[in-house]
Amino acid sequence: MNAVIMGNEQSLARLRVLVTRPAHQANKLDRLIAAAGAEAVCFPVIEITGPRDAATLYKLIEQLDRFDMIIFVSANAVDQAMPLINARHPRLPAHLLVACVGRASARALKQFGIHTPLLPSTRFDSEGLLLLPELQDVNGKRILIFRGEGGRELLAQTLRARGAEVQYAECYRRARPRTDITPLLRRWQDGLIDLVTITSVEALDNLVAMVGESGRSYLLNTPLIVVSNRIAEACRRYGFVHRGSERRRLGRSHQGVAHLTKARIIDRPVTPYGFQWNQNNPNPRNQTKNQRLQRAPLTSPSRHRLKPLTQAQSRPQHPPRLRVHPVVERLPCSPC
Repeated sequence: MNAVIMGNEQSLARLRVLVTRPAHQANKLDRLIAAAGAEAVCFPVIEITGPRDAATLYKLIEQLDRFDMIIFVSANAVDQAMPLINARHPRLPAHLLVACVGRASARALKQFGIHTPLLPSTRFDSEGLLLLPELQDVNGKRILIFRGEGGRELLAQTLRARGAEVQYAECYRRARPRTDITPLLRRWQDGLIDLVTITSVEALDNLVAMVGESGRSYLLNTPLIVVSNRIAEACRRYGFVHRGSERRRLGRSHQGVAHLTKARIIDRPVTPYGFQWNQNNPNPRNQTKNQRLQRAPLTSPSRHRLKPLTQAQSRPQHPPRLRVHPVVERLPCSPC
């Protein structure tokens, strides 16, 4: 089921959105959510710390001129590695190609003076990067991948299969925060969490582990917004139900709202906006007057098809628009 939500900056009004990104990366998303009229509830489920084996990282950076290409798999990799690289190589070797997986990494590289890295044009993941022409004929090339400890092996395995010599420079470590979960569970119990944003499989794993059995039912009954098919598959393994895709436009002026745009929605039978869609004709632009959307309570468990509205009900009465003041609330958490 596909749906298009068109709206202005208040299109998320009155929703309480749980933001699970690392604390140092959540500010922009918090502001966008608040500007859209919603409340951002910050609860980081990942901490970024230094690598366990810093000596190996320093050695690889010293030998940077021996490589033909370096690849950054995340903005965190850029933020952690580039200061060390600049300290030892004020100017990168002229022959060295720089690539990154996503647009956030490309924006981070611009902060260090690298304005034209190799970047996928469609899907921003390892699969998209491997489609680039520059990564097809890499036989005999030496490639260094900057990443966190652990992670996917697809990129390195594919490049090695194409004849490249690949090494990892693990420049940071992702850890699960030691945070008191009680305030979050209390909010859930009081019905004060409407949506959860998940931006990585590891974030999902950590959130499930942190809420434990006592919070599992709350989590499974709360809509999730995820940003990739891989995360959607992980959600299914935990018992979430895929309810299709939904485009959210929070206003044309909002740039960088990719976390809430073209995101897959894992949710309950009723969408987060309190609307229930006509199953036979889900596109509201193609519906007749008597097939319009009918408002349903957010907590309604109904799975039944909507009945055609009577003529008197054909133009639903919307509640008066409320002025919502942006609020950003941070739950207590241990320092990074």
